[in-house]
Amino acid sequence: MKRCGIFTCPFSDHRPRACCRNLRQGGKPSTLDDALDEIYRSYLRARPLVAGRFDRDVRHPEIVWRIALSLDLLPPPSRVIKIAGSKGKGTTARFAADLVAQAKPDARVGLFVSPHEIQQTDRIRLDGAPMAADEFCRTVDRISAAVREEEAALPPGQYISPVGYFLLIALDWYRRQGWL
Repeated sequence: MKRCGIFTCPFSDHRPRACCRNLRQGGKPSTLDDALDEIYRSYLRARPLVAGRFDRDVRHPEIVWRIALSLDLLPPPSRVIKIAGSKGKGTTARFAADLVAQAKPDARVGLFVSPHEIQQTDRIRLDGAPMAADEFCRTVDRISAAVREEEAALPPGQYISPVGYFLLIALDWYRRQGWL
């Protein structure tokens, strides 16, 4: 990993980019690389403080919950299928989304899985289609102020989970597409 200002870049092909300078100066993400830098920024700042600690001691899903509440992004429980376990969650989620789509052809079906398959944006789907990169960037632009505001109030060692940030992006996009 290489340093780029305050960021430790998780990408092996890192080259100092204008996006990193732009984000350090409080700018908005405008490219997919910018958006990904924004998503991982909080975790990368906290990583030295959480290294070697158990997940149960450093994970705080309530942080993402608070942001989702403040942005009015929580879907009604009747619209959500939660899949948990150690193996096969992505496959099961895709299967469930396909079943819902077949059973209710007129229903809109949102799917959020982690990790991504090929590109970061393909973990977020609506009616089987992945979120477009330009829409992904616009969504990060739209919610980043609320995320940064919550992050500013966190004690050292706490961070906005990258997966949680992706979930907020998915929920915001679903709401704007009329799914929520």
